[in-house]
Amino acid sequence: MSVLVPERCYTYQAPRSKKEHTNSLPGRPNRASLSVGIVVAVDAGSIVYNKAEVFLLFDNREAKNCQFQKMVLHRKPAGVRFTVGVEIALLVWYFGGTTTEATEAIVKIANGPIVGERRGDYYAFEGIPYAKAPLGERRFAPSELNDEAWTEPRNATTLGPFCMQWSHTIPEKDKLFGEEDCLYMNVYSTTLDAEAGLPTLFYIHGGAFMFGGGGFFSPKHVLRTPKIVVTFNYRVGPLGFLSLEDDVMAGNFGLKDQVTALQWVRQNIHHFGGDPKRVTLVGFSAGGASVHLHYLSPMSRGLFQNGIAHSGTALNPWVMVEDSARKTKRIARALGCTVEPGTGTASILACLRACTAEDIVRQVPFLLDYLYNPFSPLGVVVERQGKLNRRPFLAKHPASLSRKGKLTKVPLILSVTQGEGLYPGAEFVSQPEYLRDIDARWSDLLPSILDYKSAIPDDKRRYELSRAISERYFGRERKLSLQNFRDFVSILSNRLFFAGVTKTAKLLQPHLPVYFYYFNFKALYGIGEKMSGTNENYGVAHGDDVLLVFPSSIRDNHPLTDEELRVVSNFVTLYDTFTQGLEPTYGSYALPVQNVTGKLRYLEVKHPDCEICSVTKTAYGVSDELFWDTLDFNDEPTPKVNPQPKPHIEL
Repeated sequence: MSVLVPERCYTYQAPRSKKEHTNSLPGRPNRASLSVGIVVAVDAGSIVYNKAEVFLLFDNREAKNCQFQKMVLHRKPAGVRFTVGVEIALLVWYFGGTTTEATEAIVKIANGPIVGERRGDYYAFEGIPYAKAPLGERRFAPSELNDEAWTEPRNATTLGPFCMQWSHTIPEKDKLFGEEDCLYMNVYSTTLDAEAGLPTLFYIHGGAFMFGGGGFFSPKHVLRTPKIVVTFNYRVGPLGFLSLEDDVMAGNFGLKDQVTALQWVRQNIHHFGGDPKRVTLVGFSAGGASVHLHYLSPMSRGLFQNGIAHSGTALNPWVMVEDSARKTKRIARALGCTVEPGTGTASILACLRACTAEDIVRQVPFLLDYLYNPFSPLGVVVERQGKLNRRPFLAKHPASLSRKGKLTKVPLILSVTQGEGLYPGAEFVSQPEYLRDIDARWSDLLPSILDYKSAIPDDKRRYELSRAISERYFGRERKLSLQNFRDFVSILSNRLFFAGVTKTAKLLQPHLPVYFYYFNFKALYGIGEKMSGTNENYGVAHGDDVLLVFPSSIRDNHPLTDEELRVVSNFVTLYDTFTQGLEPTYGSYALPVQNVTGKLRYLEVKHPDCEICSVTKTAYGVSDELFWDTLDFNDEPTPKVNPQPKPHIEL
């Protein structure tokens, strides 16, 4: 497919393969031409960059996009079909910012030279293949560092494709998006002086372990001060987290991708001005849970120096997944694989490797009960160690490891927002029938929405829990509506986020420095407004803090207000002090360290100016955790014990 562009621009033929796309740009003009031109590849993960007016031709229709410095195309305008006969949704991830003249920058990493570009105050290197492509026999296997070598400079100005996923962010019925060959990294640095010794923020994206990608977020705010930001893709959904709960198909492949990315940073970050011994993990939502999991995993030991887990830890109920083997076999059976009681897991794995990635990922809707709920039907498992899995990423439950202090003992920041439950709750007010459905089918749907359906197989016990929750928040006469929707958000916030994050802080308190903040400042626009389709203030949504610091298209191009910019400055100070090994401060206020057994100490952020921030609070939790801790959701099940063979006695 060709792309038609205005005078002084040029036409770029989309590459036949991603390898061609990554290694070179066919017909790429010189840098002077690029300052008024574009580079476009019309496939998932492609980029339009540099200031230009672009006309894309689809079946002789013109779709016009103007004046964007950087834009990723993933979804098409409604009613438009690609002339190549493939329908792909075109979704614009707009990074925003001031348009700047791009100049080339070359860095030689372990594999060979790569060509990035300077973007204002920092250098950008995108689409770096950090691991071998997870294809063929590498599907459903731990990733390996990319050992490919090259001598000619390789283009690194274009984001790699997102990992294949059934994405909640796509409103259309067909939510398939991305590619299987997706293990690419992006490095942004304020200097290329190899002796600079800068700290690195290693950013792990969220998405419930089901969707998302590293290229979704812009680093421009945190790079106001000298440092490096690394973003990357890891396998998500079925391709990243299917497991047969044995050593043949152990699971947690997406987490092992994260370890491979950390190993790449250890090996290469000094080429970008970084100190490999000054790496801070930063994660949001499932990325925050990943940060906690890296503290617990022996595979990650020594690869980072501290961590920040925004709105997620491994003790949130949507992280550890029950019945993973059953779900994997269900998918295999649906794809025509033989799954009988006597079928070996090796043959199931071989069959799944022979299926197309698209067919596997298209099975996700059959794991969902209502809309995109449970929003994490696949995720993390406790691995079975064995001959084929000698070094598990996670060998015991996170609660047990956290309680016993079997983890990397370095400083950690935890946080939640006041209205965390607006993910997924905001979607429930986007259509009037959704709240009516949930109210009418409360005992049926609530266990899926709050993620205890699989953990508690007994119908009566699930019913009792659902009734207890309803009576706590609505009394004996519940009628869910917009008028009491905030109470429902409180249910979602406490169960899906608060209880797990605050419990993590308490369990880790005896073992390492744990800091905590509670974000109660309402952003102008975020996930709540995006998913609900309304500007009604239902609370400070999941990600309202992180999405100010790491801008993304979720803002729908709403510029930051003066107050929000002051909040961003305070967060930059928080990141700066923490990465420098100092006590973390939000603006001028120090985050409190946990030092009271059974209590939570936290800084509440409810105003952009720190002088008006609340003083440090000490309480059982940030909300209603005391009630939720009395409920038994079987979130930490008794480990399965393999039956021992009976001794054979000769008479």
